[in-house]
Amino acid sequence: MKILLIEDDPDIAVLVEAWVKDITDEFVHVVTLSEGMREIEKVETKPHIIILDLKLPDSTPLQTLEQVATIRQRAPDAFIVIMSGAVQPIPRGEHKADGFIHKTEANGDTFLVRLADMARALLGKGCLFEKNLCRLEEAASRLRRVNAQP
Repeated sequence: MKILLIEDDPDIAVLVEAWVKDITDEFVHVVTLSEGMREIEKVETKPHIIILDLKLPDSTPLQTLEQVATIRQRAPDAFIVIMSGAVQPIPRGEHKADGFIHKTEANGDTFLVRLADMARALLGKGCLFEKNLCRLEEAASRLRRVNAQP
C-alpha cells in the first residue's frame, strides 16, 4: 500500500511516517501541493491513502480544498484525509475528502484507529481496496489491544 503525505512541517512528517510504517510498502512525503499533484500523476504508482495538510507553501487552505476534487479525479480509488491544524474542522460538504483529522488530535495511539474507522465507513463506496482496509484494521486492532492493557 502506498501512502502519500503532503505536509510542510518536517516534524509532523516524521511522526506520520512512524505511525504508518507497519501498514505501508511505500511512504512518500512531499512539501508542496504541486509536488503532491505530480506524485498523484504517476500512473504506475497511484497512492492508496493521501494525507493532506491544508496550509502549504504554494497553496492557501482554500486553494488546497478546491484541489481536493482534482485529486479525487486523478486518484479516484484513493482514501483522502485532510490533516490540519485549522481552528475549526472543515464541514464534510466543503470538500471531497474522505475524512478529517485535527493535528492536535493525531497521535500514535489514535492515528491508525481513526484512519481505519474512516476507511471502514467508506468500504461499501469502493474508496479503498479491501486488502488495504484489512491492513489498517490489523494495525488498529493491535493499537486497541495495547491501549486496553493496564
